[in-house]
Amino acid sequence: MACALSPGPAGAQTSRTFDAWSQSLRALIAPPPLFVAVGPHQGHLGDGTFADARAALQRLPTVRRRQALAVTYTDVGHWRFANAAGERFTAANTAELERVAPTLLAGRAPRTVLIAAQALFKRKAPLNVLQRLGDRASLHLVDGALSLPLTPLPQQGKGASAPRFSVVASPHVSILPTSHAALREALWRLSQPLRSSHVRLIALDRTGGVRLPARPRQSTPTGLPAPERLKPAKLIEAFASLSGQTVMVSGVVTDGRLRFEDENTVTSTLSLAEMFAAAARHDVNLIIMQADTTAQPGAKTWLYQTVALKGFGEAIGQPRLGAVLDAFARAAGGMNLVVGAPQRGRLTAQLSRDGAAPRDALDQIGGTLSDYYEAVVGRLTGDVTTRGAWLSFPNRERQLELDRRVIPGIPSWLQALYVALLALGLLAWRTAQRWWRAVWAPERAGAYPGFIGYVAARLFRLLAFIMLFVPLVAPFALPAAVFALIARRAPASATSPPSASSPPSVSSPGGQTRGQVDANVT
Repeated sequence: MACALSPGPAGAQTSRTFDAWSQSLRALIAPPPLFVAVGPHQGHLGDGTFADARAALQRLPTVRRRQALAVTYTDVGHWRFANAAGERFTAANTAELERVAPTLLAGRAPRTVLIAAQALFKRKAPLNVLQRLGDRASLHLVDGALSLPLTPLPQQGKGASAPRFSVVASPHVSILPTSHAALREALWRLSQPLRSSHVRLIALDRTGGVRLPARPRQSTPTGLPAPERLKPAKLIEAFASLSGQTVMVSGVVTDGRLRFEDENTVTSTLSLAEMFAAAARHDVNLIIMQADTTAQPGAKTWLYQTVALKGFGEAIGQPRLGAVLDAFARAAGGMNLVVGAPQRGRLTAQLSRDGAAPRDALDQIGGTLSDYYEAVVGRLTGDVTTRGAWLSFPNRERQLELDRRVIPGIPSWLQALYVALLALGLLAWRTAQRWWRAVWAPERAGAYPGFIGYVAARLFRLLAFIMLFVPLVAPFALPAAVFALIARRAPASATSPPSASSPPSVSSPGGQTRGQVDANVT
C-alpha cells in the first residue's frame, strides 16, 4: 500500500517563507523593466506576447474597447484573436478571418487591432491578410505597456530580411526594424537624452586644427555647439579623446564614402567604414548627416553667408535623440529609420526617405527638381538641408556598462571587484597590517632630513597599504583573521565552570580537602 507524505504545518510555513524570500531575491537581482519614451508614446517594454496585447486592450477607453481586438500569430501559422470580454477565435484561412468580426464584435467592424510584437517577427506573419478585418481598422504594435501605430510595407521583390512594416515612433520618423531585438534597441536609444554640451559639430577642413579640446566649443549668442574645424586626416585619431560624446559630421555620402569640401572648394573623401570602426573602438556616438551639399558648417558661401545645417539649432535643443531626429526629418517631410540587428556592442541605423510611400513619376520628377533647387539656394544662403543620416551608437548593454563605470576605461565588474576586496580586507585590518609591516617596515623620523618628508613618506605608505595591499591580500587575510579568532576563543571554552550539583571543596590547614580528612578519620 502506497501512501503520500504531505508536509506538516511547520513544513508548509517554511516552504512559503522560502518562496517569499526567493521571489524577493529574484526581484532584487532582475533588471528593471525597460522604459522608453518616443514621441507622444511612452511605457515599459515587456516581452511582446499575446498577454501584453490583451492587457493593452483592457486599457483602452470603453468606447474604443468595444471595437478593438488583440491579435497574435501562433507557431502553426494561425491568427488568434481576443476581444475585451476574453473570448478568443483562431483563424487558419481567409474564410475564417471574415468570421472574426461577427463572432467577437457582434458584427461591428474593428477600429483598433493590437498586435503582439513577437507575432510580427514569427514565421513572417502575413500582415496583409489583416486588412480583411476592415478598411477602417488601425494596426498597433504592442510590447509591454507601449503601443505604437503600425503600417505594413509592400513587398516588391525584396529580400527575406527586408523590413515588412514601419512603426511610427514620432510625427516625422518611422522605424523599419529587421528583428524584435533591433526594434527594442531602437526604441530605447531614441528615448535616451542627447545633451547639447556633449555634441561635437566637426567641420572638416585641410587648414583646420590637428586635435580637439576635451570640451566642445559653444557659440556665444545661442549657446549651441559651434563648428570645430579639424583636418580630415586627424578625425579618426581625434575619436580617442571623444569617448562618450556625440560627433556630428556632414557631407554627401556616395559609394560608402563621405565627400566634403573646405572653404577653398577642395573636395576630399573619408571612408564610412573606417569612421564607424573608430567610433566603435572608442565608444563614440557618431552621426553622419547626409546633406545636399559638400560645404562644411561654418564656411562662407559665395554671398559671404555662413553655412549651417537647417534646423540644427531646433534639433539640438530637444531633450531626446528621437526628438532630435524628428526635427531634422520635419524639413524633409518625414523619414524612415532602418535599424539593423545590434552587433559587437553597437547599434547601426540609417535615416532616409527610402521605404516611404511610393510616389508616381510626376511626384518623383517634382521632388528631384525641388531637391536640386534647394541645393542651389543652399549654396547661396548657407542653409544646408539634411537628406538623411547614418547613426552608430553603443547598444543598450554596452551603454549601461559605460554608465556604470566610475573610472572611464576600466570595466565596471573590475571596479566592483576592487571595492568588494577592499571592504573584505578592511574587516581583517589587523592581520593585513601585521603582514604589511613585514613587507614594508615603518618609517623612522631620523631617516628623513625634515618633518615634511617624514609625513609625506608615512602618508604614501598608508595609501599604498589601503589602496593596493589590503585588496590584494583580502582573500587570504580574512580567513586568517577568522581562524585566529577561533583559536583564541578555543582555550577559554575548554575551561568550564564547576558543576552546581557537586559540593565545593574546602581545603584544611594541612592542605587536604574536607573529603580527604573524612576519609582519614574513617
